[in-house]
Amino acid sequence: MAFPESWLGELLAKNDIASVVGSYVQLTKRSGRLWACCPFHREKTPSFTIDTTKQLFYCFGCHKGGTVIHFVKEIENFPNNFEAIKFLAQRVNMELPADEASSHRFKQEKELKERLYACLKDAALFYHSQLYNHQNALDYLNRRGIPSNIIKRFGLGYAVNSWDELYNHLKSKGYSDNEMLTAGLIKKSQNDKPYAFFRDRVLFPIISERGQVLGFGGRTLGNDEPKYLNTGETLVYNKRYNLYALNMIKRKRLDDIIIVEGYMDVIALHIAGIQNVVASLGTALTKQQASLIKRYSDNVYISYDGDAAGQNATMRGLDILASAGLNVRVIVIPNDDDPDDFIKKHGGDEYLKLKEQALPLNLFKLEHMQKKYDLTNDDDRQAYAIEACEFVGSLQPVEQERYFRVISEKTGISYETIREQGSMKTQSRENTIVHLRNNSENSLFGQNQRDKCEYLLATCAAAKKEAALWIQEHALNLVKREDVKLVLNAIAEKFLSGAEEVNIAELLSELSEENDVSGLFAAFSMNEIEKPLDTAKDCARTISRLDFEEELLALSAKRDMKEISAEEYAAQYKMLMAKKDQRI
Repeated sequence: MAFPESWLGELLAKNDIASVVGSYVQLTKRSGRLWACCPFHREKTPSFTIDTTKQLFYCFGCHKGGTVIHFVKEIENFPNNFEAIKFLAQRVNMELPADEASSHRFKQEKELKERLYACLKDAALFYHSQLYNHQNALDYLNRRGIPSNIIKRFGLGYAVNSWDELYNHLKSKGYSDNEMLTAGLIKKSQNDKPYAFFRDRVLFPIISERGQVLGFGGRTLGNDEPKYLNTGETLVYNKRYNLYALNMIKRKRLDDIIIVEGYMDVIALHIAGIQNVVASLGTALTKQQASLIKRYSDNVYISYDGDAAGQNATMRGLDILASAGLNVRVIVIPNDDDPDDFIKKHGGDEYLKLKEQALPLNLFKLEHMQKKYDLTNDDDRQAYAIEACEFVGSLQPVEQERYFRVISEKTGISYETIREQGSMKTQSRENTIVHLRNNSENSLFGQNQRDKCEYLLATCAAAKKEAALWIQEHALNLVKREDVKLVLNAIAEKFLSGAEEVNIAELLSELSEENDVSGLFAAFSMNEIEKPLDTAKDCARTISRLDFEEELLALSAKRDMKEISAEEYAAQYKMLMAKKDQRI
């Protein structure tokens, strides 16, 4: 939805970017700016900076930047700006502007969510207290080797074997049937009678990064099916966007994170003193979960069960993690064990040895690929070599060198032959690589001088009304980048409407609701223009010169390729030189 300019300006004014960012990272003042180690990638030397005057952030390492809205969207993993704006509005107790019906619905949803969080917290406290009143549940946890301090740390509980005990307890605390139903705590029978969703199960509360109880995982005390029963999707819980035990990390950047499959795996690792661990909540790993992990570390170890199902889940998760920009390694657990079983048998130190021996992503893929073949059989050995070479041929050259040797050693086929086989795949990707290189843009200012000049025009326009109006009249026709045109027109419109200055954070927030203006974040964050009008004229002249050189080059190419005659070339050259004299 579009937000009124005045309301958006008030929201940004109340959510000072330094205050918001400072609640996530430690800021240090240096050279008139605030600096921090970037929360979006791993680094030791701060490259993340805030310009409090412009209310913008920018990271010189990963090149993320923008307003406080873009920061919140990124760090909270929100799917769009609207969710980030809602978050910031709630932070400062501002109502969303909308028509009366929409505003009322938003208020109702907000109030309902608050009630659901409270209801789930009270349920968790009730389940936890019930655990100590039922020896059978405590005995189960004791058999699993879970000490009392871990029970308290994770808030483990027990759902009694009763249809209505939780219902009656929550009812006495003032919660409605609808609230309990919406939170996933009860169900309704065919005759509309409420009953508890979890019964006779040990419960693992699922808690958000912000400490809110979202739902539960319930484990039967015996071998009943289903062994695990989990809260379904609700208004406050979607397992694709959450990770079990993420709240334990306390929003710290870590050297690495271990991701496991189950609640008990996480708990076993905590008991062993290994706390940088989360679980994927019994679901196939999602892009959203990979993004969550990326916020806490650039390095992830995937430690799923050693059986076939666990290894297949590992394979599915590898590319999702890698595509999020994570460095991925695989902890291989022998004898089909899961992390919980292995630690109980061998201890945490032995598990850490497995971690030290973890396989890089691509080596694990080769090992997993090999399991389909009998390498003592000539035909299988050849088939494996062909499949493995095709895979390795798609990698970077330095990786190819390493893994072609691995394939050679496994198959007994000479390195030269393996290399030749793999080169078939390598050659097929060369055109694609060239295409990507030619079409990629430098993430900072664009790949060429023209992009830099166009971005500088935008910063000049924002800095001074005189520069903005001059650009609009004399240089707008030179601009090719659509994002720069959009911003230049928006800035000019504000000045022509009577504004004496432009709040660039507000402007970018407005435009980014429906347009991609991310390329401008770096320009506005980094450039301080002393003489905006003079700089704008210099940029326009440079762009004009670049255009002339490009046209002259194209004309010369036509002549060299015999596409035009000497007479045609001379005539067009004369016209081009005449146009040059008329340029800025």
